[in-house]
Amino acid sequence: MSEDKYVVKRERYLKILNVLNERQGKRVYGPEITELYDIDVLCTNLEYLHDIGLVYANILQSADGYWSFADARITPKGIAYFEEAGGLYKKETSVRIEIESSALKEMLEAYVQATTKDKTAKSKMMNAIKSAPAEALKTLVGRMFQEGLQEVPHVWQLIESVLSH
Repeated sequence: MSEDKYVVKRERYLKILNVLNERQGKRVYGPEITELYDIDVLCTNLEYLHDIGLVYANILQSADGYWSFADARITPKGIAYFEEAGGLYKKETSVRIEIESSALKEMLEAYVQATTKDKTAKSKMMNAIKSAPAEALKTLVGRMFQEGLQEVPHVWQLIESVLSH
C-alpha cells in the first residue's frame, strides 16, 4: 500500500465514521474497527476526523512513525453530519465555510471604521452590525461575495494562482 496508507481519503473516513455512527457516541475498539484497514490507514484517517471534530480518537504516533490505537467514538458534531440533508454521503457539490458570527462582526466593524463615512453614519452602522442576527449575516456575506467578484479587479489572477496546479 506504500505511501497511499498515509493519505486521507473520503471513502475511507466515511467507512470509519459509519461504524462509529452506528454506536452513537459509545467507544469503539477491537476488530469492529481495527479490521476495516491496516493500522496506518485507520489512524491517519482517525487523526483527520479528530482534527476536524467529528470523532474523539485515542491514538498515538511514536517518534519512529508507529501508530497505536486505543479507541474512538463519534462526537455530537459527527452525528449531526449524518443527520443533515444527505449527510456525509451527499455528493460534494457545495462549499461550506464556517465563520463565527462574532468574528464576522469584527471584520465588518473594521471595514466600517476604515471607510471615509462620517462619525454618525459609522456609529449607526456599527450598532446595526452588533445587533444583526446570524441569519442576516449569512445573507450579507453571500451578497458581499457576489458583489466582490464583480468589483475586485484581480479576481482572475487570484483564482488562477489558487487553483492552478
